[in-house]
Amino acid sequence: MAKLSRFVSVAVTLKEKGDESGLKKEIENLKNKIKDSHQDDTFSEDELKQYESLKKEILELEQLQQKLEKDKNEIAVLKEEDLFDTSFIYKFNQLSELYNKTIKEIFDSVKQQAIKEWRDKLSGKLNEIDTLLKKYKSDVQVKIESEIFKKGKNHIEQNKQYKELNGRLIIENKKLAEIVSFQKQIDQINIQKRALFSKTIQNHIDYAANIDLLIQNFTLEHDDIEIKIEKIYRHDKCKELLKNFINLQSHDRQSFVNNWGGRYQADAKPTVEEFLQQALENKYELKSHKDIRDLAKGLLTENWFSISYELTYQNDTFNKMSDGKKAFVILKLLLEFSNKECPILIDQPEDSLDNRAIYNELVTYLKQKKKDRQIILVTHNANIVVNADAEEVIVANQHGEDSKNKDEIKFQYISGSLENAILKDPNIDIVLHSQGIRACM
Repeated sequence: MAKLSRFVSVAVTLKEKGDESGLKKEIENLKNKIKDSHQDDTFSEDELKQYESLKKEILELEQLQQKLEKDKNEIAVLKEEDLFDTSFIYKFNQLSELYNKTIKEIFDSVKQQAIKEWRDKLSGKLNEIDTLLKKYKSDVQVKIESEIFKKGKNHIEQNKQYKELNGRLIIENKKLAEIVSFQKQIDQINIQKRALFSKTIQNHIDYAANIDLLIQNFTLEHDDIEIKIEKIYRHDKCKELLKNFINLQSHDRQSFVNNWGGRYQADAKPTVEEFLQQALENKYELKSHKDIRDLAKGLLTENWFSISYELTYQNDTFNKMSDGKKAFVILKLLLEFSNKECPILIDQPEDSLDNRAIYNELVTYLKQKKKDRQIILVTHNANIVVNADAEEVIVANQHGEDSKNKDEIKFQYISGSLENAILKDPNIDIVLHSQGIRACM
């Protein structure tokens, strides 16, 4: 939008300066009148030509000085500006901790070198401009102090009509030079505008394109578990933004807001292109105190699609599963899609599962996975321990009147294998010492 403001400002200034072809005709007309007004025998035709040539050279040198002064100011500003897109460093966040810091350090080093070289070279150009300005000023002074120029200037001052016409010619030539300069600026801004237009559209479209690419490349299926990605258009939020800016006191503008979502979902690129083009031409009627730049920024910098993940297990979606089945599916996700080999601690996986599910699914799964990874299970269900064929069992007992611990400590533990099948000895009060592991369960 800053580029747009610059374009509008230059275009308005150009319009105020007048028409280029009309100015050229007026300049030619003034030159002819000046030629006809020369009737002084003390200043020959040849001297007049020399004077006009010097005057033209002086004008060109002064115009060059103006351009150099302008460039000098622009370069001084550019010298202090940030060369790099401030958002670029956020791309490093996609790197793992293995290379994030290293790549950032490389970038910072390259950035500092580039900034130093940039500023050094621009300083050199500023010195070069100062040298040229000094030379051009000297050249102008030499021409002004030449005898033929002094004689011509004196001749003009004594010739009232010639002086008036010459003054008008100077003004018109200055206008023409400014018009040519502004037209070049407009041509350059137009090139930049077209490039920025395309880049802005593409950057916005990339939001949805990257989600489509993710959906296309993302496949997660294992056994009976499947995870799918869905792209969802945030219709209400986008419509709310449009309604907040667009003046809805006409049927056409209401239709525009109401139909935007359908058009955007069907084919976003032409929809956004049309919006941006009309925004640049200021064709939207907005509510009071609303700025088209804020609307364009809000609409084009926002990703209007969200990602929804749908998990299914044995043809049931996750949201429709029982709590126990959800817990079991999460357990499978943790084990199936992890490359870790360290032991895993699972707390009461049987919660909310019926006995059939415990035996058919949980126990079967644990027997399969314990071959790949050590599983430490906390459970109140002895069926899981026995049927999953636990290699090591730790039984905990809380001290109580009917289940005493040694020295009346609150918690006591005993460990061993399922094969430890000693029957209970009624003569031993300490419950964990009175029987084997299997009996304790």
